[in-house]
Amino acid sequence: MDYIRITDNSLSQLRSVIELQEGRIGNYPWTQADSIAVSTEEKQQLQVIESRLSNTFIDLMNESTIWSRAIYPLLVLAEGDDIEARAEIKLKAQYSKFKLEGMANGGLVKTVAGRVTPPYFLVVEAQKGTEAINPLFKLYGHMLAAAWLNWKRDHSPIEQGYFILMKAKKC
Repeated sequence: MDYIRITDNSLSQLRSVIELQEGRIGNYPWTQADSIAVSTEEKQQLQVIESRLSNTFIDLMNESTIWSRAIYPLLVLAEGDDIEARAEIKLKAQYSKFKLEGMANGGLVKTVAGRVTPPYFLVVEAQKGTEAINPLFKLYGHMLAAAWLNWKRDHSPIEQGYFILMKAKKC
């Protein structure tokens, strides 16, 4: 059985163990800003987050600073009922032909008595620079691990995943 670290996988490595079907970007409900209802309180919180980032050099901030100033506060806005924002979400999956293991930078998780259970909305950092690998393969690894955890919970035969690539820009 092949062992694949989520952060180190490549396209050829993934294709050796799964059938990968990639598609084009589409107009999904979450891409339409006017379809999202935002309360007055949430608008105020978003303005506070934006004010923390305006007049700063985001490109020069390290991951922890960006995480604490922007990403985590945005995730907290999406919390509700038993869905919580979390940092460093461990992922493990054991398919019949391979194992995956890694950690997402954070995301939204369902919690039961403090235990993290699927479903997941994962935040994964894409490395920058000449030493970086294509972030899609890292994302695919995280999606495969989350899909396996969802399958383990309810044994759904087909899992479809979506990812959103984002780049920070100056406020």
